[in-house]
Amino acid sequence: MDENIIRYTALGDSLTVGVGSIFAPGFVSRYTESIETAANRKVERHVFAKNGATTAQVLEFLTNENVKQAIAEADVITITAGGNDLRKAAKKYFFMNDTTIFKTAINESMKNLSMMLHETRKIKEKRKEPYIIRMVGLYNPFPYLSFSELWIKTFNKQLEKFECKNLKVARIYEPFKANGGNALSIDGVHPNGYGYKLIADQLKALGYDPLFHRNKKTFLFPIFD
Repeated sequence: MDENIIRYTALGDSLTVGVGSIFAPGFVSRYTESIETAANRKVERHVFAKNGATTAQVLEFLTNENVKQAIAEADVITITAGGNDLRKAAKKYFFMNDTTIFKTAINESMKNLSMMLHETRKIKEKRKEPYIIRMVGLYNPFPYLSFSELWIKTFNKQLEKFECKNLKVARIYEPFKANGGNALSIDGVHPNGYGYKLIADQLKALGYDPLFHRNKKTFLFPIFD
């Protein structure tokens, strides 16, 4: 492998696909540019994503040999998942008015994400070089629904518990809330170009340690996991 190339693997749902951004790049392209600028190196990107994918479906990606190979070689991994799990729960809630629906959905989501991270670390066990994982929290496209804020914030709090030395969560709830509809596409659900810029900006703000120092632009070599 070319040591001068940074390898980036993006896993996820419609956010990773870039749904909603018609004429502007999604966050994956923008984040790629940020990595290239920070490291002064070329980024090779692999994207495995599906519009509407739940956490269970994103987890299933990891059974694919091409995905496993991309993860094994990746220096940077991003994951977007969970929004569709909560949307499905919200539909059930409208009919049943039972909050355990959200609790169950969040618990199942976290279980799937935990398994995803476990599998990722298992795939990368033999790799000596450091790598980083960046997960993206949820924003609230439905602020007019009285129950939405509580459960999305609950999801995000649980997601942030996964943080460790090489794993950080991009907190996008407040930036999207501050910008309201200006960050959403015409469908009122997915981000528009500006919304994807907000996501990319939050990812960039997390830095790149322990992969490399942002200022020195040099790689580190101990294992962090």
